[in-house]
Amino acid sequence: MRFGGWARAAALLLGVAACASAEPAAPTTVVAAAAPVVAAEAPWPEFGVPGADFAVSLPKVPVLAKDTANDDGGVSRTYQANRDKLVYVIAYTTSAPTVEEAVPLDGWLDSVRDGIVHRMDAKPRDERRFTLGDAHGMDLVLDVPESDDGAPYTIRGRFYVRHAATGETRDMLYETLVASDPGRETDAAVVRFLDSFRFIDR
Repeated sequence: MRFGGWARAAALLLGVAACASAEPAAPTTVVAAAAPVVAAEAPWPEFGVPGADFAVSLPKVPVLAKDTANDDGGVSRTYQANRDKLVYVIAYTTSAPTVEEAVPLDGWLDSVRDGIVHRMDAKPRDERRFTLGDAHGMDLVLDVPESDDGAPYTIRGRFYVRHAATGETRDMLYETLVASDPGRETDAAVVRFLDSFRFIDR
């Protein structure tokens, strides 16, 4: 995934402060200054990913970008949305366990990271591991260098893996990523999107 001609835009700091007017007071009355009114942050719509057991919130409804079905019944779907020079990606892959002894989840995350680094010719800059319920997760920041296809950019993503539970037949890989100009991986919108991931009942 290369972003040729990635637009460079200056950051705009938008501040809204309003002061309420006060009624005239008698000379002996002390009037407290009115607190500034700050515009409320607009809520983001929650997107329950079709056919999967998770949801995320993002600034606009994403569109289906890729839908693949494997011969073994596995499914891979990717959704994408663009807003404010950020590219939001939501994806999941189901796969049938192929060995009697399940691969350790941290080893699976290692493979996910190494595969992306290889395909993107990217350099890992920051990585954190965590758990969410029975899933193991990874927060990863990757720097993709400039190439003939476009300018350098950064990917920050969270990846979750878990093995099929009792009564289920599929292992699951979940991905939420944001691609941006370098240096924006800690933007509030990026963090808000990544933090919104949650499992839901199907």
